[in-house]
Amino acid sequence: MSNLFTRLEELSTQLNASSDALTESIKRVEAKLASLRLGVSVWLKEPIDTTSYQDERVNTFLGYTKVNGKWCLALIDDLHDKIGGPEEYHPAALQQACREYRIKALQLIPELIKALEAAAEAELKTVQAVMAIGDTV
Repeated sequence: MSNLFTRLEELSTQLNASSDALTESIKRVEAKLASLRLGVSVWLKEPIDTTSYQDERVNTFLGYTKVNGKWCLALIDDLHDKIGGPEEYHPAALQQACREYRIKALQLIPELIKALEAAAEAELKTVQAVMAIGDTV
């Protein structure tokens, strides 16, 4: 009977090590983004996953935002239905997500960085416009 589990045990060890490496990659990306201190939240427009439950479809989106007071890569369900504001949704830290979502999310990091760049540029223009108004007073 133990022979049946030998290969499964090897695969488990390898899979868990790979999963830990995924989490470390996420931590490195988050540390780099946090060091930039952008203070800008973004969400990708395309979901990383769509799941159907009975008659409902749930879309899961990747973003960068504050979760429990800390900036991190995050996931949220059905963002487009809840655009009203942060009090209406509850993002979850990507590090805590299932392996499947962490894999999908890491593949989208370049797209997320482009979205952060666009959001930071827009925020900078707003700040500069407000500062220009303040300079005329």
